[in-house]
Amino acid sequence: MNVSTFIKRCAFVAVLGVTGLTLNAQTFVYEGLIYKAGTGAKSTELTVQKPGTKVTVGDPTLKAFTGKIRVPAKLTFNGTEYKVVSIGTALKGTDIEEIYIEDGVTTAGRGCLSNCGKLKKVRFPSTLAKFYGNDVQGDTLLEEFNIPANVKAMAAASCAGLKRLKRLVIDESDAALDLDAAQFDGSLDSLEYLEINRPIDGKACFGNNQKGENQDLGRNLKSLKTLVLGGKYVSIHANYFENNPALETVTITSPIADMGERCFYGCGFAEFTVPAGVTAIPNNAFRNCPNLKKVVLGDAVTSIGTQAFMSSPVEDIN
Repeated sequence: MNVSTFIKRCAFVAVLGVTGLTLNAQTFVYEGLIYKAGTGAKSTELTVQKPGTKVTVGDPTLKAFTGKIRVPAKLTFNGTEYKVVSIGTALKGTDIEEIYIEDGVTTAGRGCLSNCGKLKKVRFPSTLAKFYGNDVQGDTLLEEFNIPANVKAMAAASCAGLKRLKRLVIDESDAALDLDAAQFDGSLDSLEYLEINRPIDGKACFGNNQKGENQDLGRNLKSLKTLVLGGKYVSIHANYFENNPALETVTITSPIADMGERCFYGCGFAEFTVPAGVTAIPNNAFRNCPNLKKVVLGDAVTSIGTQAFMSSPVEDIN
């Protein structure tokens, strides 16, 4: 090695020592997870790493991820501010029980939270760009999760077999969500709370029915107690929420303009307020609702269809 080359190398090492830079991307533990920084222009972007990944700075590595986990959109470590961009597949098959992923995280790998045998509650970020076909498959204890606003479509049977699912929220978006008919196959016997905040397209099927057609959106949900229609959800088509005998509360805050026939046939609520934009109560809309006693009509209602309240003990319509 000539003298000139030796002097240059010594100077470079000295700079590293002064500034604290390292030739390798930093990997470190933060609040129960392992993160790895990118390189170059992405040196402040983090991706969650699998349990057991060796850390390069800070605390010893973690051999397992457990309990309640929060994935922040931003964090500060050793004086440097980072943003978390991806959870990858690092959490797949782990023993986490709850996870809250903050808005700002944009990427997750295929099957990102699948086969987590203790997982009960998931909050996906609204900024998540894609929801794969098996992101929560095999999570047999899962009770609650949401479908993020940026997700436009989900594959067949991607949420099948979630037999303990109690609460499902579809986040608000202007874009319609395209669901497959078998999307929630075998996952809805325990569903108690359903909230829809965007239009639904395709062969949507939250209901335990055989047709799998769009008009059967939330049909035959035997445990459903609370239904919330908000955000950009705009139309209640025929048969959408038929035969939900345990349904006690329906809250509608979105600008519903129309209701289809038999839309609430056989439901269990005692009172219903018709959305302000609805002009007609369709045929059989509230037929065979055994507890229905009070109906509040909006000022826009000008017609009531045939047998709209047949076999329902309605005492007060105003």
